[in-house]
Amino acid sequence: MLIERVRKILADLDQLTDVIPSFGPFLELGAGSAQRSAALMNRYPVDGVATDISQSSLRNAPYVMSLLNFTRSPC
Repeated sequence: MLIERVRKILADLDQLTDVIPSFGPFLELGAGSAQRSAALMNRYPVDGVATDISQSSLRNAPYVMSLLNFTRSPC
């Protein structure tokens, strides 16, 4: 499910590259486990910050990054 969600996110971003000159720096509010921010950072040369009210979701972010083979993650 995570992999499919990331594929959708990246497909949406790829369609915007002609319209938006740069995706960063960025701030993602309500990031959950930050898979959207990480997908963005691992596809494009941008930096950003992801936050969520749920500390539990944010604690899961490193595990989610490892499942998706992402090397970069937001602060």
